[in-house]
Amino acid sequence: MGFRKEKLAALLLASALTWSLAGCHGTATQETTQGTTQEITQGTETPEDVETKETTQPADDVKVKAEAKAGSDGKMTPWLNANVAGTVTEDTTAELKDDFNLAVNYDYLKDTEIGEGRSGENSFEELQDMVNKRLIKMMTDETIEGHDASLLRELYAMLLGKAGYEEKEAEEIIDNAYAFEEALAPAIMSTAESYAADAMERMLNKVTMEELAEMSPNYPIAEIIKAAGLGNSERINLNEPEWLSKINEVYTEENLEKIKSYILVHTLLDFGDVLDEETFRELMRISNETSGITGSKANEELALSTVQIFLQTSLSKVYVSEYVSAEMRDDVTNIIKESIGAYRTMLASEEWLSDETKEKALEKLDYITINAAYPDKWEDTDGLKITPKEDGGSYFNALTEIARYRMELQKTKVNTKIDREAWATDMPLTIVNAFYNPTDNSINIIAGILGGSFYNSDMTEEEKLAGIGVVIGHEISHAFDTTGAQFDKDGNFASWWTDEDYNAFGERAQKLIDYYDTIVPFDGGENYPGSNVQGEAIADMAGVKCMLLLAEEEEDFDYDAFFRAYASLWKGIYSREYCEQSAYQDSHPIDYLRVNVALMQQPEFYETYDIKEGDGMYMAEEDRIAVW
Repeated sequence: MGFRKEKLAALLLASALTWSLAGCHGTATQETTQGTTQEITQGTETPEDVETKETTQPADDVKVKAEAKAGSDGKMTPWLNANVAGTVTEDTTAELKDDFNLAVNYDYLKDTEIGEGRSGENSFEELQDMVNKRLIKMMTDETIEGHDASLLRELYAMLLGKAGYEEKEAEEIIDNAYAFEEALAPAIMSTAESYAADAMERMLNKVTMEELAEMSPNYPIAEIIKAAGLGNSERINLNEPEWLSKINEVYTEENLEKIKSYILVHTLLDFGDVLDEETFRELMRISNETSGITGSKANEELALSTVQIFLQTSLSKVYVSEYVSAEMRDDVTNIIKESIGAYRTMLASEEWLSDETKEKALEKLDYITINAAYPDKWEDTDGLKITPKEDGGSYFNALTEIARYRMELQKTKVNTKIDREAWATDMPLTIVNAFYNPTDNSINIIAGILGGSFYNSDMTEEEKLAGIGVVIGHEISHAFDTTGAQFDKDGNFASWWTDEDYNAFGERAQKLIDYYDTIVPFDGGENYPGSNVQGEAIADMAGVKCMLLLAEEEEDFDYDAFFRAYASLWKGIYSREYCEQSAYQDSHPIDYLRVNVALMQQPEFYETYDIKEGDGMYMAEEDRIAVW
């Protein structure tokens, strides 16, 4: 569950719920039914996302020499983990040839302080701050007309009340919840298993409602789905059959108190932030402590995060109308098309692929759906009504109204096909992010990432390719990574590789995994889990390679400016706690590795800086791990 028992006990003493409404909070259903069924109404959405971060360039005379080699002595290797706040000081010296990330981002890494209520700072956060300032202004701007703008203002202004437990009772509830969760844990996929090459195959298990009922004779999952109004679903995807088997085993009268405690604790964690401010602050304190966060974000930002969760479509529509132009969308669309062209060259030149697999890969590339900035068709929100505060409405009531509306909307989608034109459904376009969706073979470069160091009208060509260009190249690569390779041009889960080629792909991916396994990101820490990050690491390398192909078409291209801009895109400092969580649980490599490992695969990088054997950024050509 991620929280210490004493922290949860304190929270239970502070407040608890007397009842709950399934689906009212954005994570309630997912959190309390981990590993259970997922209704297939318009297809299965499993987007691959990239976390993208920003840029400052240090003085040209900065010299850096990382004092971290090691491995056997428990020290970091092969570079200093400069992303941990406080690691880089005035005494840290370095050179571009030894640690490119540290050299380029030296001033930022040394001088930047983490803000109140945050786990870290990076280019991602810088751009998100700019977007959030725009959004907060929108929340109170009475001049913005329309139903969606009105919904935003109503929810943004809401508040609420609470109830409590005695200390002994709270401790018993916590112990019971942990005991039940420990019983379930062996049947739930681990982090490593969820990132494994066969994870998607394991999670795609289509069953009918009748089959589901037969598989679950004790736990009434079929009846629960029917009670939610989704009983007419023709196909249901059972993400984790082992979980369903285990829940049937432990769903007994003997475990009733443990089950009740488990539901209560998770319900509190899901709904506690919608009660009163005291409860909300306690939840935040617990969460912040696990990530090494001090202080709190401003109330305006906290309120905004709620609106982003519950009114995603309305928020996106208003933001796009205020800040994103058709010209921006056209420009990004053109860059995507150019990048797809570069990938044609990359794929066609891969000697280890057979002609048969190349043909299928190029066909998939040709069928990629481009979703840039915003959709032409939005999900309808006209039927959603929020009772205003002056008419007796409250924060909790507002979330209830939204949940009921969304449930009714979901019912209308059961057994229908995905509406590809309304691709922004259930996602805020105001997040600084981008993703590839293998289930419809689409690349999605959303409105929030169009700004800052990623994209702006004043950029040089080198900066644009190192910013939004690399992001685009990264996302296209996901069509051909360990997950994307399992989906065809139409987004169907189907193999299009020859066995020989897929085995060769696996061998190349394993070489990458083996290299990452040798990295020690913290003094006294464990080796890096290479299998967790293989997909994102492959995409980083391919994204840079794609842009370098486009660079060949530019006259007098400044490779030094490009590589520096790429490195500064991934500048970032974080609390030690957050860095450790990311290193061992996230599918993305830590920022300094996204820079150094990706660049040392590129021949142009060696030529630009005259990198030779003995330099910290050197990797022998035969040892290089780029898959594409």
